[in-house]
Amino acid sequence: MYAGCVVEQGEVGDVFLEPRHPYTKGLLASLPDRARRGMPLTGIPGYVPGRFGRPVGCPFEPRCSEAEKECHIEFPQFLDWGKGHMARCPVLYSREKRR
Repeated sequence: MYAGCVVEQGEVGDVFLEPRHPYTKGLLASLPDRARRGMPLTGIPGYVPGRFGRPVGCPFEPRCSEAEKECHIEFPQFLDWGKGHMARCPVLYSREKRR
C-alpha cells in the first residue's frame, strides 16, 4: 500500500520473491541485509504525497525511477500476474501490451 492505495497484492511468497511494482521493489531493497552490514540502507527518494496533494495518475509516479508519460495521466488498474498476484503500474501494463 502506498499513499492509501493498494499498489500490489498477492501471496506473501510471490510478492517477496517477484515484486512487480517499483514501490514494492524499493521497499524490499530497503530491508537491512547482513551482507551489507555497516553500509547505509537504501531508501526511496522523495516524499509521500500529502492527503490532498496526490497526483492524478499513479500515486507513486513522482518518486518512481521507472515512471513514464502515462503514469501521471490516469489511476492505473490492476494487472494480474497469475495466482492472485496483481500490481497497479502503467509501465508494467504498457510493457505487457507490447509483448
